[in-house]
Amino acid sequence: MSETILKLEEGYKKTEAGMVIMNHLNLEVKKGDFITILGGNGAGKSTLFNSISGKLQLTSGHVFINNKNVTNLSEEKRADYLGRVFQDPKQGTAPRMTVSENLLLASLRGEKRRFSLRKLKENRDVFYKLCQRIGNGLENHLDTPSGNLSGGQRQALSLLMSTIKQPEILLLDEHTAALDPKTATQIMSLTEKIVAENQLTCLMITHRMEDALKYGNRMIVLEQGQVKYDINKEEKEKLEMSDLLSFFN
Repeated sequence: MSETILKLEEGYKKTEAGMVIMNHLNLEVKKGDFITILGGNGAGKSTLFNSISGKLQLTSGHVFINNKNVTNLSEEKRADYLGRVFQDPKQGTAPRMTVSENLLLASLRGEKRRFSLRKLKENRDVFYKLCQRIGNGLENHLDTPSGNLSGGQRQALSLLMSTIKQPEILLLDEHTAALDPKTATQIMSLTEKIVAENQLTCLMITHRMEDALKYGNRMIVLEQGQVKYDINKEEKEKLEMSDLLSFFN
């Protein structure tokens, strides 16, 4: 039986205005799970990710990562366990830093920072080969500031940065929503490849029904801050598009 890598117990969050945005939500994630997450606007998808990452502190309940209670840890402390790619390609990279500099910074995540040479030249071949696998020409822009890249290239860079240290948990927050269909397909293919090759545990929020059906071994549907459906691999393989649409009726 796979070990539990993430557990959310009775997660409850109420805003200062008194609105309940997570309602005693329980979720257990096994190591190696690739979970697609669906839900309408206000269902609690972003609240779930923000509660896992520490960006949002729970009103009550607990978050465990690798059986460690991280409920009271800051977002910075939890970053040692997590990788996250956001919907906006601009959020995951430093715009004035080059592609190489962004990758170098990501490769040092979780390590103690000390004064030393950057060693960009020593890592150049590694970064070139890493970017070359994407197939969108990013390897030819190692010295280009990330702010000058296309949206697809920048999102691919964000994905590489989030996985270069093989995080315990990868959070994909509608990471293809801002991209054109062709680029979104390319990024999803890269995502699937990286997750499979590194056996990553991944949670992916998406509004693309076809991606929810195609990717992952498990699907959850959120509604009013709770898990409405939790669908395993066998059940998921039997679903069709019409079944997904019925979840929102």
